[in-house]
Amino acid sequence: MGKRIISHMVERTRRRKLQDIIRDPLEFGDPDFGPELRNASDRSVAILIGANVERDLERLLLESLVHVKDEDAIGRLIGRGGALSTFYGNSHLGYAVGLYGIKELGNLESIRRIRNVFAHAPSVVRFDSPEIVAECNKFTILEFRRENFDKAIAALKVLPPRYMYIQISFQMIVLFKQVRIAALNKKLAENETQIRNDSRKQRNRSRAVRRSVDDEAE
Repeated sequence: MGKRIISHMVERTRRRKLQDIIRDPLEFGDPDFGPELRNASDRSVAILIGANVERDLERLLLESLVHVKDEDAIGRLIGRGGALSTFYGNSHLGYAVGLYGIKELGNLESIRRIRNVFAHAPSVVRFDSPEIVAECNKFTILEFRRENFDKAIAALKVLPPRYMYIQISFQMIVLFKQVRIAALNKKLAENETQIRNDSRKQRNRSRAVRRSVDDEAE
């Protein structure tokens, strides 16, 4: 399922269109990404990082679907006017189905609002603009309960707004990955349980058949 979704978003067998670029995933090993991020304007950073959060959220939702298996159905969901076609709708859907909590939803909403301002404002906007600073102050640091993470949390709280936006965005991407891995592990555990149950049933049937044969022999 996951490979099928990624294949749909990344490598279309049909002729690629301009909008297909929107769903090309970020390759964190891409040597051009780091320099672009470091040297980018505030506007570029907000749009670039926000786009990656949006795409990873979309991927999480698609991989959570049960009855959507073919590319045409996926295309209808993520295409114009589709159920999964907006950042706002996807953020609230993820919360509604329990993929994350209210704090994470709040972070996604702030990321979306900041990204939209930078994407659509015709005037010059920077991360030190008062309105952007106020929105960044709404961010909630996520606690992943990793060793020494408390120090990292403390460091994040004093970051300038630009870097707070980047770090919170990457925290959300990490969270999405953790949710996907947890769902995969759950599915594997369920499959293993089903296999054990099927094996047990098969052994019980075999014993019943042997007992029946022995009874007839007697």
